[in-house]
Amino acid sequence: TSNASEIFNAAADNTHLVLRPSRPDLVLHSPAALVLRNKENLVIDFNNVTIMFGEPTNERHMLRVEHSRSVTLMNAHFSFPNIPEPGFYQQHGDNKTGLLLVFDSDLVAIKANTMTNSPQASIAISHSRKAWIGDNTILNSGAGGIILHGDTKECVVEGNHVVDSIGVANWHAGIVLSYRQVDLRDGVALLLGKHLHHDSAFSLLHRKQYPSRNAIVRNYVGHSSGQGIYVDGAVGNVIMGNEIHASSKEGLCLDGGATSNVVMDNHIHECGQRTKQLPLVLQQEVPDERKGADGLTIYKLPGVSVDNGLYNILLRNNVRNNFGGGIKLVRTSFFNLVVDNSLWNNNKGGSEHLSFPAVSLMNDPSDDHGATDLDYAPSVGNMIAYNTIRGRHGVAALIAPGSECNEIFFNTVKGELYFVLESVVEQTNFIKSTAPKKNLRTPERDVPEEGWPISQIRLGS
Repeated sequence: TSNASEIFNAAADNTHLVLRPSRPDLVLHSPAALVLRNKENLVIDFNNVTIMFGEPTNERHMLRVEHSRSVTLMNAHFSFPNIPEPGFYQQHGDNKTGLLLVFDSDLVAIKANTMTNSPQASIAISHSRKAWIGDNTILNSGAGGIILHGDTKECVVEGNHVVDSIGVANWHAGIVLSYRQVDLRDGVALLLGKHLHHDSAFSLLHRKQYPSRNAIVRNYVGHSSGQGIYVDGAVGNVIMGNEIHASSKEGLCLDGGATSNVVMDNHIHECGQRTKQLPLVLQQEVPDERKGADGLTIYKLPGVSVDNGLYNILLRNNVRNNFGGGIKLVRTSFFNLVVDNSLWNNNKGGSEHLSFPAVSLMNDPSDDHGATDLDYAPSVGNMIAYNTIRGRHGVAALIAPGSECNEIFFNTVKGELYFVLESVVEQTNFIKSTAPKKNLRTPERDVPEEGWPISQIRLGS
């Protein structure tokens, strides 16, 4: 056959369908969406056949699995003919076509496929349980490589290779977990609402369903125009053993009330340079147009950001060679645990204008993007302990005004710094440190007496 829809028609009468292509480079075309609905115990092995979807199209997803159980799609090459243009897709009218949607289904496996050039998300899993998304290669997604959405639980995203995600908004990251209450059957672009950041239509006050108990493990996410992994209001997930490389924004961001997630054993490097950010994004995210030696904005981003998150655990991550700092906690980051991480040389974007810390406890009360339904509070009650800080940073730990009741102790610091600790106003934090007083930039009464072993610190002017 030359028509991919005939394969799905045949699936109605089979439980295990294996394609036998007449030649190795066979390409089947699909001008219309392919739908599996109310299927059970079905395996389709495409045997490396290419399914080419046409564009433009009025379809929101070219491949849909709905209300099904125990369905496996494997060994296919799903593709659109052209690489999507970089864009924002902000308004609902910009709702372009995505590739695969799994909706309200159980035990779906998306295995060992290649997906290229999707104008929107390549894989979206919405309100589903126990899916396995494994060993796929995903290239040039217009708006999100893999998305877990809504009441999606106990899914595993493992061993995928997600590269060159093109969209620039947070929900266009290589891997996204989002609670936002929209119907993805009407398109992935609805996640954005009408604003780049916060939209009161998706208030946390009304959050009822969220991705939970999912595992994001052993994936490679590289060269995203936005974040590598973006966690938006998800609760109780594990993100472990991933490599996140050269994301234009943060390598990993916990945002939107992300709660009780475990982030461990990840390697996050070369992120935050803002190489692919569009002017529209920068207008909303940076205060001025100053540029550094690389010709880009001087306002770089860290390897990891906890931005509106609480009770999260960041453990044993390798965060190195990022442009705007190592790990940043900001805007209502409460009671997070940052322990036993290795932070190395995360001031690559430092300049005569700005330098970036290994760890920062920040407060941006004016940076509310017009939000009226939540307050952006300082970083409170966090524990920063047993981390190893090496290489070049502006300071090892920066504490912004209002960030109190945090505990910073038994971190090992060695490298090129201006200060080990900088706290620019008098406030109450527990800091156990053996640094000499001249290396602690704090009000005199806040200078601790002992703790935090350091050596070979080169002070700046």
